[in-house]
Amino acid sequence: MPKLEIFELPFLHRSTHATVTALQDYVEKYMQKDFEPYHVLLVHCHAGALFMTKDPINKIEDFEGMKLRSYSRTNAWILEALGAAPLQVALPELAPMLSKGTVSGSILPYEIAPSVKMQDLTNYFTTLAPPQPRLSTAIFTFLMNKQKYESLPPDLKKVIDDNSGRKLAPFAIETWDRIELDGEQVMHSKPKNKFVQLSTEETAKFKKKVQPVFDRFKKLLDDGGDNGAKVLAEVEALEEKYSK
Repeated sequence: MPKLEIFELPFLHRSTHATVTALQDYVEKYMQKDFEPYHVLLVHCHAGALFMTKDPINKIEDFEGMKLRSYSRTNAWILEALGAAPLQVALPELAPMLSKGTVSGSILPYEIAPSVKMQDLTNYFTTLAPPQPRLSTAIFTFLMNKQKYESLPPDLKKVIDDNSGRKLAPFAIETWDRIELDGEQVMHSKPKNKFVQLSTEETAKFKKKVQPVFDRFKKLLDDGGDNGAKVLAEVEALEEKYSK
């Protein structure tokens, strides 16, 4: 769904709290038709992804020709814009590919990294300059069949309503942030690993290089009957509102 994927663009996600809270407003305003067959329990996201690589990334030119695993088409488009070579493969394939040198690294959040031994298979963990240090996030949906929901008696509906949506969001935010910290600690457990933040200057170059990705997304939304520029502006405003 491009209207949800737009939250996965770079330089939007600032924190789990900001994006998950923004998503609650956004889904109510823009996604009612898209989710018409479902009763939405929660739309949420992880804490944000970064670059985990064998080789250092200190400047934009370092991405040129680098083979990196991406977990979404948005990330693939970002890597293409940077001159890298994206590979979209299932997560269980990542560790063998890193061992064989088929890829140089991946875009991942810390929380999932221990499951594929990134602390052992990569050496550099690179983020962007603030206020959006993570490259992007990924959006998840927790949905229920609407007909099943409508068939429930009022008391059971109330149980679901009292434990979903905005009422469930704080639990999701706390959980994602906690497991993100757990994963980061595992990456720090190896003395060989280095943690790098791109300079403000290099981050500005990065932002300029990935602008075509924004254009592609706005066109996707325009082609689907939405106003891409307007939707993007709304997402930016919501992220800004809830990051304060």
